[in-house]
Amino acid sequence: MSRIADQTPDCTAALRKGQDALLTEVDRIKRRRVRRVADECAGRGIRRIVLWGVGTQAAAISRQPWRQVGIEVVGVVGPGDADSALIDVPFLSFEGVLEVGAEAVVLATDSNEREAAREAERMFGPLGLPVLRVFGDPPDGAPRVLSADQLAAEFGVDAADAAWLIENRSERHDATLPMLPPERTELHLRRYEFACRFAEGLVVLDAACGTGYGSSMLARLGRARAVTGLDIDADAVGYASRRHGSGNVGFRVGDVSSTGLDSGSFDLVVSFETIEHVVDASSVIDEFARVLRPSGMLIMSTPNDWGQTEHHVHSFTRASFESLVAVGFEVVELWGQRVGDEPRRAGLPAGIYELTEGAPTPALFIVRGIARG
Repeated sequence: MSRIADQTPDCTAALRKGQDALLTEVDRIKRRRVRRVADECAGRGIRRIVLWGVGTQAAAISRQPWRQVGIEVVGVVGPGDADSALIDVPFLSFEGVLEVGAEAVVLATDSNEREAAREAERMFGPLGLPVLRVFGDPPDGAPRVLSADQLAAEFGVDAADAAWLIENRSERHDATLPMLPPERTELHLRRYEFACRFAEGLVVLDAACGTGYGSSMLARLGRARAVTGLDIDADAVGYASRRHGSGNVGFRVGDVSSTGLDSGSFDLVVSFETIEHVVDASSVIDEFARVLRPSGMLIMSTPNDWGQTEHHVHSFTRASFESLVAVGFEVVELWGQRVGDEPRRAGLPAGIYELTEGAPTPALFIVRGIARG
């Protein structure tokens, strides 16, 4: 098992092989939202639009799905850049929008869409030019509330499972579905993308797996040999089994402090935003060390000193988090994670970065540790 300890933050072969598939999974939500706006434009008789706030997404959405429904993208608001050379539409100033005969402005930014919408509506509303939003979180900042019928019809979720997701959306969500604002969805997906770099060929425990989408990612994209998802919520485990179970991905009910799993049965334990929920946090570290083989690896995250909440009984600082993990593991590396696409570091998902001197303050910590022999 020494090969586990020797892995570095560089991309593994597993990540390189699975990168296109992962991007497809993450971007699928965005594409569906774009298509929804395209259908709305077509239904309203809008045939000429400009895109605003698309940034690096411009090349991906400047032609489709608009052309499929008879809509022409006649411009992109904002400056061009090195990635925009192949976009066959002009980049426009705000004033240029009216000059190209646009009939609507479509906003597609997952970081500041609400602010951009206010600006666009101030400028173009008096002129009768509608402003449509791709992500469209409500004005109070809450995620768009989907109905169970929408989850079933649009995303193929079993009707009973869809009803359960909606009823429990404050605590349970499936990040492969648009149940949260896009930036929060990607916050969850990117942690698992990060863990996929270390999973190839390993037997993995996804502790506190929730709805199981991350367990599936570890197997499919991380190429883990086998993944067990464990969660204390029997309903979540049932959903995970039906929605995300496969030949090498299974789920079971269990407590992270006392899993009931055999000692030394895993190569890698992944547990994201779990430890702050457990009263006896040290018992979780002891249990993770017990179920790992000698020199097995732990990848775990926690919020950066958010304070105690309705669900969090601990609030960890960098020092207290490292000290807790160090009881059972050699802390090899510590990273930070922030909401959004910055900072960007080569070989790491956007928003995840090493906590070197001068690094920005993270929203969450991610630790990689090796079990003490």
